Amino acid sequence: MSRRIYLTVKDEPDPMKTIEPDFGSVAVLMFYANSINPEMAENMIYSLLSEYDYRMEKELPVEDYTYDNFSGHGSMEEINEIIQFINNRLLPSLKNESKDLDLVFDIFGDAERFMDIYYDVLHLGIIGIAENDLLEGYAGYIPNLFDKAVLLRDFYKRVIDMDQGYKVYTE
Repeated sequence: MSRRIYLTVKDEPDPMKTIEPDFGSVAVLMFYANSINPEMAENMIYSLLSEYDYRMEKELPVEDYTYDNFSGHGSMEEINEIIQFINNRLLPSLKNESKDLDLVFDIFGDAERFMDIYYDVLHLGIIGIAENDLLEGYAGYIPNLFDKAVLLRDFYKRVIDMDQGYKVYTE
């Protein structure tokens, strides 16, 4: 099974509201988002990191955060900006793509070539992917990417609606 990123709202009363997007789909979605707006793609990527991992990545003081603290990185303002980007730019752009398109294989030919290009974009490499992450499931298909964008948007809306932070960890 492909590796997953687990996101849950802090103090979430319904454990079924935890989302578990796979690494491959998230990586391809971030790559696609980067083609639209690199700054927002970077913000989306950072929102998928714990505060500790974000601070380590940016070489900031970790303060009271430790590697086993899963508090997600992202202020309410940043989360709102991500929601707006998903609604106003990412989803409309994905809707305009061919539903049969697989970004990994139809555009780049294979997972290895996609990964080479993916890692050339500095901030994309923060979400490390392996070839297996791209081969399982439908990581690069436009309908899958659309569904993952909606999943993330709805999760972030829940964060805002509940006025809570969130937790993030990977497996």
